[in-house]
Amino acid sequence: MTTPQPTPARPAPFTQRTVLLLFVAVTLGCLVGVLTFVATPVLATAVIAGLVTAGAVLVGGHQLIE
Repeated sequence: MTTPQPTPARPAPFTQRTVLLLFVAVTLGCLVGVLTFVATPVLATAVIAGLVTAGAVLVGGHQLIE
């Protein structure tokens, strides 16, 4: 009788660094979007502000951690 071979572990789809950067970017983007919507109740402006913030945090965080 043969012993069953262990299945090889799959690599994680994202590294911890990627998850951290995405989490911080989404969190700050949502925060800025909500604050912008509270200040000026225009949804389009709030969405644009949140997306720009998330993009800036991703780029800045990537350069900072690298």
